[in-house]
Amino acid sequence: MNMKKKLPKRTPKSLKRIRRVSTNMRKLKTYYRELRDEFLAAHNVCEVHGDKCAPTEIHHKRGRTSTLLIDARFFAAVCSGGHAWIHDRIEDARADGLMCEKGTWCQAPEDNETKRLRALIKEIKK
Repeated sequence: MNMKKKLPKRTPKSLKRIRRVSTNMRKLKTYYRELRDEFLAAHNVCEVHGDKCAPTEIHHKRGRTSTLLIDARFFAAVCSGGHAWIHDRIEDARADGLMCEKGTWCQAPEDNETKRLRALIKEIKK
């Protein structure tokens, strides 16, 4: 005798897909894209190769977590080749000021600007 309970079949209508990117993160990324575009428009020289090429990307000198994603103090305007150079030669990039010191990766400084950015992120996510 089969004593297993039969579970009701779930229809595709009752299944809810999980979002790949949360609503809050989508809002923050939209703000970041606008900030990135403004930054690249204002900085027309690659910080690695100089006048040889135009910057097309933002390098985050301290990482992209929390407030660091939108903290322009730690942005570097670079071309794609310059960005690859930074990540391939971390020690050289650190010596040139394009990478943070050891032990400070993904750590925002505790100052008024970081507090302001935290409040801004809360406002963006509303």
